[in-house]
Order: sequence, then C-alpha cells, then structure tokens
Amino acid sequence: MRTQEFFVDIRQKSKGNSHSEIACISIRRGDKTRNNNKTFYDDWSLSMYYYQKALDILRQRIHNLIFVYLVGGGRNRQMIAEDRQWVKDTFIKPHSEEPLFLEPEDFTEANAMHMMTQCDNLVVPASSFSWWAGYFGNEDRLIIASKHIQVDFVSEDYYPPSWTLIAIK
Repeated sequence: MRTQEFFVDIRQKSKGNSHSEIACISIRRGDKTRNNNKTFYDDWSLSMYYYQKALDILRQRIHNLIFVYLVGGGRNRQMIAEDRQWVKDTFIKPHSEEPLFLEPEDFTEANAMHMMTQCDNLVVPASSFSWWAGYFGNEDRLIIASKHIQVDFVSEDYYPPSWTLIAIK
C-alpha cells in the first residue's frame, strides 16, 4: 500500500473526518531499550512522558486529528513485532474517541519515510531517520522533538528553529 492510498483509507475509516490532519507519531524503542551499552543509550529511548506531552501539544494546537503510529529502529523483526505490540497496548485503545492507526506491517523504510514527509504533523523520537523526515517535509507543519537526547547535546545546533521542543529533564 502506498502512502496516499493509506491516507485516503484512514480518512475514510475516521468517522467522517475527511478533512482531519494526520499526525505521525514515530516510535523508536527496539534497539534503544535493549542495548547493553546503557551509558550511550540511556537518554535515547524516550519516556511515556515525552509521548504524552507531544500528544497533548498536538491536541491543544490542532483539532480533528488522526493519529498514525510508526514503529522503527533496525531490521530485527522480533524487536519490531514487540514494539508494534507495545504501541497497540499503550496507544491504540479500542474505544478511543480519536482515530488511531498503526502503519501497515508491509510498509518498507521508504514507505515510512514518505509517510512522515507527507503527514500534516510529526512527532520525532531520538532517531536520525525521523529527523530527516521532519527536515524534508512541509515547513508549515507542527514538528515535535525532544530537546534533550544525551549529555552535551545542544538542541539549537540540531533542530530547525520552527520545531517545537519538549524538555524531558
């Protein structure tokens, strides 16, 4: 399935919200939460606080949102399957008032990149892949990222000034 077909499909399934904005929530846990090198990766796996704060900001600034969750982080299929289940258990609630979707399982990295560049809004994890999607996408959208990724990190050198940064420390 291609990105535009997926967007049309989820808008049709979204209880008549055909004019809703699509917010892609990129989740990267896998290799960030399972690596033994804790000194390097401690700050890279973002907490639930970060994602809840990002969702709150999106809801405050934009009405009629459709949330699409993307799972990534390497080619380890077991980790990706576990993270997809984590997203379902954590975010995709069966009786939610908001339209919530998970990207198709057969999406390739190219599909994911294209989707993130084309969505109306984007939440970026500690991931260069998602960062590039935010950078190459439409400048007029809301892009949310973590202000702190690791020690000695200077966010002003890394993020474009138009992005909304969340302080997590």
